[in-house]
Amino acid sequence: MNKHLLAVAWLHVMVSAFVIICVSVIWIASAGLSSTFEGTFIPGLVAMFGKPLATLLLTLAAVELISAVALTRAGLWSRYPLRFISFLLLFAFATGTPVAIYTFWAMRGLASNDRS
Repeated sequence: MNKHLLAVAWLHVMVSAFVIICVSVIWIASAGLSSTFEGTFIPGLVAMFGKPLATLLLTLAAVELISAVALTRAGLWSRYPLRFISFLLLFAFATGTPVAIYTFWAMRGLASNDRS
């Protein structure tokens, strides 16, 4: 396996683990703080927007983690989900943009029949 593809895979493992940990901590903290805001509109707002957003982020992070692990095992199908997630990471300035650019660069010219 190409050393750049291996680096991309491990970068995506770290990014997905970071997202899973951050979203989980925020979810647990907001559940613990919900009793503080009883009688206000804030718990309803969190339930309306926070839960679907957290579920979406956790789902994308899980897909990224599975795809990154598959890439380390030469699973060429994983390049499509990783490219999609890298496209989304382009808009996460500061950390996501360099990861996305490196992913696109490392996967350039990767043909479906290329096993190296």
